[in-house]
Amino acid sequence: MKRTLIAVAGLLSAASAFADEPAGRNARAAVIEALEDRASLPAQPPSLPDSASDRAREVNATVARGQKGQEERAAAHEVANQQAKEHARKLQTEAAEVDRGAASAARKNNADTRAATAQERSDAAKGHRGHDDLPGRPGGHSLKPN
Repeated sequence: MKRTLIAVAGLLSAASAFADEPAGRNARAAVIEALEDRASLPAQPPSLPDSASDRAREVNATVARGQKGQEERAAAHEVANQQAKEHARKLQTEAAEVDRGAASAARKNNADTRAATAQERSDAAKGHRGHDDLPGRPGGHSLKPN
């Protein structure tokens, strides 16, 4: 810890020295030099404890794997199930709307077909055959006044 403080102090002094010196000095080289002069690795690297504290074990057993953990998982499953049901209802509603639209289009098409068939029958009953009554056609009217 003491060595770390010395290294930080060295870096701060180097930084203040950079502010006073002209920009021509290589700042990186100065920082590396300060680190080499004052910083070294600790004799023993840091390590984590081999076992957890009693309180940590208690919390792990109670929250993560205990009753509270089961309650939280059950609540999360309930939320997921509710969202799935809402999504299924939405898809069902959309499918019903599509079915109604298709049925409406089919009824309209059927009605149009029936109307066209009725018109053809009516024309046939009157003795009309398509465009035969147009001027210049055999049996048609002429535009010349009589």
